[in-house]
Parts: sequence; structure tokens; C-alpha cells
Amino acid sequence: RQSVCVGLTENVKQLRVSHTMESPDLIRLTASLIGIVAVLLIGAWLTRRFTGWKRPQQADSIDIISSRRLGARSSIALIEVANTRLVVGISPTQINLLHTFEPLPTQLDDRSEHNTRRFQQQLTQHLKGRSPHDS
Repeated sequence: RQSVCVGLTENVKQLRVSHTMESPDLIRLTASLIGIVAVLLIGAWLTRRFTGWKRPQQADSIDIISSRRLGARSSIALIEVANTRLVVGISPTQINLLHTFEPLPTQLDDRSEHNTRRFQQQLTQHLKGRSPHDS
């Protein structure tokens, strides 16, 4: 019975000794972890470089012009995509197109500039209390 206990005690001592980490083991473990992280970073860089994993360019952007909450979990938004404005309804489960506006003009013509100036003058006169037809 005593020999069994002595043998068991020696096995436990050997088990303890075999599970301590020596400095070469720590160096090997650290080098392995650094290598794995380096492989992941290089893989991410290669994926971004060769598959076009990039942020969208300005021309391809989607701009949120305005947004309004309609309830606890629903809202309406005015967005601009490719020079076209869209009104969309947003709920937790879907997004619905409500209205599409015509594409915005890229440049105003002379007539619309004239109309804009005329409208500004009429509005200014009206706000001052004069009717545009009084002068």
C-alpha cells in the first residue's frame, strides 16, 4: 500500500514538472501568436487590395437629405441617389419606395435664374408690406 502511494506521488511530481513552461516554449508560443495575427492582417489587406473592398466613391454615394420619425419603430426619409431624390418609408422589417422626384437639374438656365430673382424680389416686397403690383 505504501509503495503505491510513493509511486503515485512520483507520478504527480513528474506531471507537475512536465506542465511547467520553459522559456523556449514561451518564445515559441509568442512567435506562433504573432505569426497568426500577421497572417490575418495580410489576408485582410490582400482582400481589400484585390477584390475592391473599398468605401464607395463620392459619385456612388447615397445621401440622407432628411429623416423624420413617425412612431416608435417607423420613419420616413428623403434620400438622394445618383442625382435623384427618393422618399422611402422605413419599418423594422422593410423599406418601401413612396415617391420618386425627377432628377435635379445640374445647371440652371437663364430663364430659371430670372424667375428666381423675380420671386426673391416679390417675396422681399411682400414681407416689407408692399404688394409687387403697387410700384
